[in-house]
Amino acid sequence: MPSNAFEAEPTTIRAQMSTNISDEAFFDALDLTHPGLEDVNAAVNNQDYDQAAIELAAYMRSRGRQTTSPKFYVDSDIPSELSSESVRASSAWMSVSDWDRGDNDETDFMNRFYWLHALRLAYEYTGDEKYADAFEVQANDWIGNVSFPQKNELTGDGYPKRFHSPWSPLSAGKRSQNFVVAYMAFAPVLDDDTHINILKSMLQHAQYLYLVNEECYYGREGDPSFINMQVDEMVGLAMIGTMFPEFKESRNWVDRAYDILYDHIEYNVYPDGVHKELTPRYHNAMLWNYFLAIRMAELNNLNISGFDMATYEKMFDFMLYTAEPDGKSPPIGDSENAQLDVFLVMGASLFERGDLKYLTREDFSTNLMLMGGDLILQRRVMERFQKLVPVEPTETSYAFGNAGFYVMRSDWTMDARYLLFKNGPWGGTHSHRDQLGIEVYAYGNRLIVDSGITDYSGSDVGYLRSTGAHNTVMVDHGEQPITSDYRVDEWTASDDYDFVDGTYDWGEGVTHRRKVFFVKPEYWIICDILEGNDDHDFYQLFHFLPTEIEIDPVYNSVRTNYDGANVLLVPADAQKLSVELFEKPVADDKGGSMTQHVYYKKSGKTVSFYTVIYPYKKGEHPEIDVTQLSVTENEKTLTPEQATGLKIEIEDYTDYFLISNTDTGSKKCEDIELDGKITYIRKDKAGTVVKTIEK
Repeated sequence: MPSNAFEAEPTTIRAQMSTNISDEAFFDALDLTHPGLEDVNAAVNNQDYDQAAIELAAYMRSRGRQTTSPKFYVDSDIPSELSSESVRASSAWMSVSDWDRGDNDETDFMNRFYWLHALRLAYEYTGDEKYADAFEVQANDWIGNVSFPQKNELTGDGYPKRFHSPWSPLSAGKRSQNFVVAYMAFAPVLDDDTHINILKSMLQHAQYLYLVNEECYYGREGDPSFINMQVDEMVGLAMIGTMFPEFKESRNWVDRAYDILYDHIEYNVYPDGVHKELTPRYHNAMLWNYFLAIRMAELNNLNISGFDMATYEKMFDFMLYTAEPDGKSPPIGDSENAQLDVFLVMGASLFERGDLKYLTREDFSTNLMLMGGDLILQRRVMERFQKLVPVEPTETSYAFGNAGFYVMRSDWTMDARYLLFKNGPWGGTHSHRDQLGIEVYAYGNRLIVDSGITDYSGSDVGYLRSTGAHNTVMVDHGEQPITSDYRVDEWTASDDYDFVDGTYDWGEGVTHRRKVFFVKPEYWIICDILEGNDDHDFYQLFHFLPTEIEIDPVYNSVRTNYDGANVLLVPADAQKLSVELFEKPVADDKGGSMTQHVYYKKSGKTVSFYTVIYPYKKGEHPEIDVTQLSVTENEKTLTPEQATGLKIEIEDYTDYFLISNTDTGSKKCEDIELDGKITYIRKDKAGTVVKTIEK
């Protein structure tokens, strides 16, 4: 890790970089002995900088046609399916010049130039130079009007603001990536002044990103959401250094960028392959950024043997095994319910893994515009992907114990029954207060949903991150504390059942223990035990996307009415709890709508909730009766918090589920013995035992 380069003065970062680059300083920053720069060198030796600029622009126009040139992507005949979409998308960005949108997210967006991807693709497909002209106008306008911050615009640390500033390090990193790729495509038709302006700007960006990345800015132990920004920044620095080897310092830029990328994957990804931010959106963003760095190194013969490829491959396991059956990521934390095809292609092609290809949609095509998707859709990558034979993943249910994600899955079809359980470390700014939360998908529908977030500027962001927006238990309408006092005592995955047992400390003497038992492949039983020193109100929460909700007034069961699969919730002790229905906002994959949630409420010092979650197919309407049974030990009746039995009557069969929450001896419920933690028995209509599980 490089040492701190600026410790003395808060403004030394400004002093160490060229904020207004003169022609003399610019040409001095170039390695004029680089092959192809002979005419530039001659003009500089004559101090004829105007002629040197003309020669350099001519060199850059022709450089892309040289076989020894740096490569960012190859086989530019990217499939034509992208053509119409890229042209359509580019039309909204032909004229852009207002860079200061105030102290808000719009300023960040405008100064990162994401839309250059669409302009570039439109130009490559149509050959119409109006797209290059638009880039030329926008680049010159930005360079001419957005200067490096003055002293009074810097923070006390001597850095620009992290957000809502054209020169925030993250914006500089993303802008560098987008400028470099666009410049490489448009270079043959840009005028001399634009070439020099962009090259000077890239020099300035590289100097800035090189200096701003020291440990004093983010550090290994900081908030992961700030640390992941540095990955974007270092990919930007690596791209400038790799794509512009004509600069004297280019090798240093590349070395520093990759050294820090090595450091990041070592310190900011758990051993199980989950990025420490613990949100699928930002985990996948790291997949993308690392992929850019790896592919760029591959195309340009860079030695990146220090990069931990084994851990990087595990990151794709997290994406694969937490994916919902429709191939989308679960909206955990500040995430959306996003399609994963682009990431599946990346991992499948890079590691030659048929299981990653297995989850791509049957109608998957190269018509992807997300995140500069053409880089991974170039012919070389797509050929690798297309040669792979899809292979069903080896596991259905999967645990990521370091990160605290546990997935229960019946199979790998679109109709699979799927439950995600979360209980783990705090992941920083983009995490939600969702410990012991669940999300349920079955038979093609999301049935019990996590809130997620797609827009940070909305008025409901605070609620969406709150405990009340998640499928867990809330205490006194309060918030789960940010604490490391959590644990998962057991995880079991088998052909017949899955089981997880987790505990979270709410503080103030309250402990929440949640157990989830999956009767494979049909339904789940949720067991919540709340223990406190004083009386509290406890709310077991379940959230649904918009639909009509039926609540049975006698049994307090809850039934959804989606157009497709549905879910039935049945509490075991309906007469001892109350149920209410509310509407709240949710960030879904359409950009936001309303969700409905129900809660079961109990009050006291120590309470328990036992709830059956039963998903079912479209057209079905199962009726389920759940009766809570007493459990005895040495002829003494135990409390439901110590142990309980459930009699679950489901049409053609009756299930008995006995669970002990203590470590004491043998227990009994009716004629069933419970010698361990769980006994499950299924009987048919004739009373014959057809299935037994003991653990």
